[in-house]
Amino acid sequence: MLTLLTHPGGNGMFSYGMFCSKAAYLLQMSGETWQREDFFNFASMPHGKLPVLRDGDALIADSEGIRRFLEDRGADFDPGLSTEQKADSRLLIRWLDEALWAHVVTARWYEEAGWQHLCTSVLAMAPKPIADQIRARMLQGLDFIGITRFSKAERLVRLNQDLAALQTRLGDHPFLFGAEVTAADCSAAPMIEALSRAPADPEVVAAARAYPALLAYAERVAAALPLERPAVAA
Repeated sequence: MLTLLTHPGGNGMFSYGMFCSKAAYLLQMSGETWQREDFFNFASMPHGKLPVLRDGDALIADSEGIRRFLEDRGADFDPGLSTEQKADSRLLIRWLDEALWAHVVTARWYEEAGWQHLCTSVLAMAPKPIADQIRARMLQGLDFIGITRFSKAERLVRLNQDLAALQTRLGDHPFLFGAEVTAADCSAAPMIEALSRAPADPEVVAAARAYPALLAYAERVAAALPLERPAVAA
């Protein structure tokens, strides 16, 4: 059986790792039989990160690598899409996986309120020196890509622009490309969940929750591709 090595979840999220949730959605779409395994020694994994899909002795790294693996086994993640729509989907996924991801990571690791919540949830079992080392590396990366060089007010403006654009792109459709779930939804829904819930910074959570159509959309994706989820915090 295929095994998805994943970060643990919490607060209603299958995993605190958005790409782990993305991979789980792709596995659900594929129709494959699979199981999850919460994994902590991710530094030993290919690329030093999760998700990783284990197939016997083979390890398939990265959510996009997992997608290619499943497609090679016959999965179709863009049913009914034209060639042009598939190209649009690819561009949208890249934006979701890089631009919105940067907002989530900043809201969790850079913003002090998010960091404190992270320490009492995701990193609760980690020794403080280890947690501080991980944070230092994360902050170095965020500074390199430039997002933390903006003020918080500037970051919130950019986040609102992105969320408004995504809500406009969704329009009145159930999913991003119409009536059926496609690959792009597997990327979008976990990002919306992560932005709208702790351990994200409360101001970021409030900004995300100002887009009820996106929240409802993420719930539709979750209903269409059901995963086991820890309870939502009160």
